[in-house]
Amino acid sequence: MPNKTVVPLFKSEYTVVLVQLLKQLDKDIYPIIDQAKLPENILQQDHDYVPEASAINLLDILMEKVGPEKYTQFIVAAAENIYIPRYLARMTDVSTLEDALKQFIELVHIESTHTHLQLKLLQKKMWFVRHRRTLTGQDRLVLAEQFALTIMLTLMRTLLGKSWQPIDVSLCENQAQTIQNALGLNASQFYTARAVTAISFDPSMLATKVHVRQNGQVIIEEVRAPEDFVESLINALTPYFMLGRLPIAQAAVIVDMSVRTLQRRLTKAGVSYSQVVDRIIFMQAKKQLAEAKYSVTDISANFGYADVAHFSRAFKRYVGMSPRAYQQQLANP
Repeated sequence: MPNKTVVPLFKSEYTVVLVQLLKQLDKDIYPIIDQAKLPENILQQDHDYVPEASAINLLDILMEKVGPEKYTQFIVAAAENIYIPRYLARMTDVSTLEDALKQFIELVHIESTHTHLQLKLLQKKMWFVRHRRTLTGQDRLVLAEQFALTIMLTLMRTLLGKSWQPIDVSLCENQAQTIQNALGLNASQFYTARAVTAISFDPSMLATKVHVRQNGQVIIEEVRAPEDFVESLINALTPYFMLGRLPIAQAAVIVDMSVRTLQRRLTKAGVSYSQVVDRIIFMQAKKQLAEAKYSVTDISANFGYADVAHFSRAFKRYVGMSPRAYQQQLANP
């Protein structure tokens, strides 16, 4: 089941896809990035995750700009051309629909702790089920559910054919008519106000032979989502530290919680916000020193230190050696 104690995260590479969709509508994408509360260098950085709240902000902005019908077209196109092909490229030894669905579920569970997928036999139907934590705000719930359902449906249609329709569609939110029209599900029976998002099909279909096209790419290294609060917070905030330190009030906005809640969760985990900040800064400083394209002076300034000496002393306390000694060690292992 979804882990409710972690900061919900969204893969950076998938977030960039949403940014590129919006770039088709507005070439000056940076005001939108700022409005969504994403790190301003999202298109250049190589971090694994961003806060999920920022990704949903992007969905909200996309909906506002193009309206429900065009929004669905954009998301379907992204699912068909980018999201689902990336998942399929990571699958191995797939011969049946059941193989593909089980591997997809495993991959989602590796990179997400707030969404749980399962196959469940109920009343002689096989259900492809999505559980997730509750989001703040009715509009955000609707957007997140429609996005998730689109991904699930696109996966099934990629494997079984574009005309495929589920027997039933279960929705948490009351948006049956919108989704039915947008995704061409006129033959499906809809149920709303349910505990999960799910689609059903005949269990015999699990044995259907499917072909997952392998394109010769190197298998992508799996990055497992952090499973405790502090690690998830560090993953959420790290992309924003490229331009300096973040005060706790700004950090709370980024992870979509109050300062009081953030402080309470950190206290429960036995760490302070300043300790989290130090860990992020010195992890990034070590990474930049290893790249050898930044001077110690540059790195010191990037992270808001008044002078190199102050930064060097702090780095030595945290790492056990000076920044220059650390660089020399990397150069002469």
